[in-house]
Amino acid sequence: MKRVLMTACVVAFVLGFVAVAVAGLCGKCKDGMYIQSIGTCTSCGGHTTSGAFNLCPKCSIKQGKCEHCLAALPGAPKTPAGELPKVEKIDLTKSGEYKQGKWSFGVTVHGAGTPREGRSGWLKYGGQAVPTGDRGDYYDTPWGPMSWRPMRESLTGDSGWLPRPSDATAGKDLVPPSAQKKLTDADDGKKVAVAVGEYLVISLSGNPTTGYSWKSAAPPGDALKPVGEPEYAQTPGRAGMVGVGGTFVFKFKAVKPGKAEVKLAYARPWEKDKPPAKTFAVPVEVE
Repeated sequence: MKRVLMTACVVAFVLGFVAVAVAGLCGKCKDGMYIQSIGTCTSCGGHTTSGAFNLCPKCSIKQGKCEHCLAALPGAPKTPAGELPKVEKIDLTKSGEYKQGKWSFGVTVHGAGTPREGRSGWLKYGGQAVPTGDRGDYYDTPWGPMSWRPMRESLTGDSGWLPRPSDATAGKDLVPPSAQKKLTDADDGKKVAVAVGEYLVISLSGNPTTGYSWKSAAPPGDALKPVGEPEYAQTPGRAGMVGVGGTFVFKFKAVKPGKAEVKLAYARPWEKDKPPAKTFAVPVEVE
């Protein structure tokens, strides 16, 4: 009798777990067998009901997607094609945390309502704190540009990552290391897929001392946005050596779903009637 009761309890527990596990699954996934462990939600970083799942129950309901394969659940509101999810507005008058895709931002308000009122903020991408860069540099986040303010020993004034002042002009648009898809000369002609919010970083060899340089040959399309101006880094050479080549770096941010194409040309600017010495082109799918 005791063994029968124990068996019944185990069966009830398993059935209860399965009921929870399949609650946010689509018709294709609900009959599958999944490991009984806790995973990490790819959207908010919280806990999933199985290590095999991509979304936690909360994000599954909020996004209307299957916890396992991310397919749309029956009856879930559909986002029109090409339209991005709405971004929650930041309230800098109170402490709070905000998440949008792989971006996370948090702000702590101290001394509220006093002459010593201030706030400190942090910024992460993919769960990792982003590098600070140089003074004035910023990240283009879902909540707008975020720039770094040096941390203060006292809790007076603002510090850390906070929205960039609207009148700021200096600084570079930074790229989170984990958000980069890096391409080189060897990737010419290859099809590339990136997600909205990620970046293409294209590094091409060249030597400006010959008069040649890499330039954009055509706009990439609405799905990609150029980030800053192309940068050039010379390859280190022996002391006194001249004419050493280097690398041209182009950065593009995926801003909306759709198709795009990056086209670059290696040419001398004054030789307008002559074809470029080299070209680089990649078709891009922004998901």
